[in-house]
Amino acid sequence: MKNPTFSCLKKEVLNGYLYCLHKQGLCALDSHSNLLEFTRTEVFSMEEVTKLFNSFNNGSFDMKFDYLAQNFQFYEQGMVNMVEKLSNPKENWKDCRRIIKSNHYKIYFNEKGKYKVQRKIYQKDCLRGFLLCLNIQKKTVKEAYEELKEMTEGKEEMSMDEVKDFYEHVSDYFEQQ
Repeated sequence: MKNPTFSCLKKEVLNGYLYCLHKQGLCALDSHSNLLEFTRTEVFSMEEVTKLFNSFNNGSFDMKFDYLAQNFQFYEQGMVNMVEKLSNPKENWKDCRRIIKSNHYKIYFNEKGKYKVQRKIYQKDCLRGFLLCLNIQKKTVKEAYEELKEMTEGKEEMSMDEVKDFYEHVSDYFEQQ
């Protein structure tokens, strides 16, 4: 199948896909058309894609989230930021969410506080969407790895083996919402 239907992908994956198109210089209109061709249905309206592209352009979109705790080890500044956010839930609640993964809890929120957090992590689904875009464009594993590393400011958020594994099992990562 040349272009399978991927309308059931998580929105975070599609955000990464659109971010890849943005990094390659496509405008919001062309990216919306590309996404429509890829998903074969309108997952994001043109207005939503434009809003997302505006966030790419003005720097408010970030694939990274503050990392507060892992294996019962809390990062002090992250906790300060979390308390600051939760002290005004009406204003900040949409920035806060809890994600349960394996046997520990991780809490993420967009950093808008006055403090810098010591640890940040990239959303794996956004990175997968970025790689998916490159895979569809027939980029090699090495090219995809290099572009991903460039996009993450030289940090190896995914190893060459992880990128290769993603390319080999790309359909396994497409989870229905």
